Amino acid sequence: YVRDFKELKFDKSISVMFIIYSNFNRIALIILKDLIFDQMK
Repeated sequence: YVRDFKELKFDKSISVMFIIYSNFNRIALIILKDLIFDQMK
């Protein structure tokens, strides 16, 4: 039971990291787009 609980916690932390990572990518893309648009002006 303890081992299953540990694995469940591990899966949860991986999904949280994945959510943070995808959000970070989205923000980075928005920032990059703004920078590129500024360069084109």
